[in-house]
Amino acid sequence: MTEKMMAVLALNNRQKQVIALLKIHGKIPNPEYQEVTKAIKKTAARDFSSLKEKGIVKQVGSRGPGVHYVLLKKGDIIGTSA
Repeated sequence: MTEKMMAVLALNNRQKQVIALLKIHGKIPNPEYQEVTKAIKKTAARDFSSLKEKGIVKQVGSRGPGVHYVLLKKGDIIGTSA
């Protein structure tokens, strides 16, 4: 995802940071996101909710310690093409 696309989607710095981490590691659980970005649990939940609404990430798992987030394929992201 380009800087221009991130600007169009109005992503905050924490969200940009998590996208970079997801590109490297492939997945990230909420506690790791909180640690890396220094965000509290509610802020992390809002950030992930926003990223899910924008079609950037997908939640894998429904509850508990196994839940993590992954990037959607390029063609799945709103405003991009395959």
